[in-house]
Amino acid sequence: MNAATIIDKRHINKTSTTFNFRVETVADKDDVQKIARGIIRNTTKLKWGKNDKMLICGGITEGITPYIIEHYINAEIINPTIQRGNGVTTLHPAFANAVGFYAIAKGAFR
Repeated sequence: MNAATIIDKRHINKTSTTFNFRVETVADKDDVQKIARGIIRNTTKLKWGKNDKMLICGGITEGITPYIIEHYINAEIINPTIQRGNGVTTLHPAFANAVGFYAIAKGAFR
């Protein structure tokens, strides 16, 4: 699980990290409230403010977002998009990493 601070299109290293836990490492994978508490606890240590904008994506996004919003009132789900034919398709948040890596690969192999 990653937390990144981006200000003016720049990554801020001192307030970004990779957590040493993720859904697969917790005892009860269905306890999204416990996972949310871990995220809030760790981002608070990074000095994230309650009014900071937080974008949430990944496999458990829809389940975890209500608990995150209790603390980070400006948190919101981001849905990845991908160009398909003449249009853009919006995907489930679980596909965010796949879409991101696809975009990186497209850029790398042009």
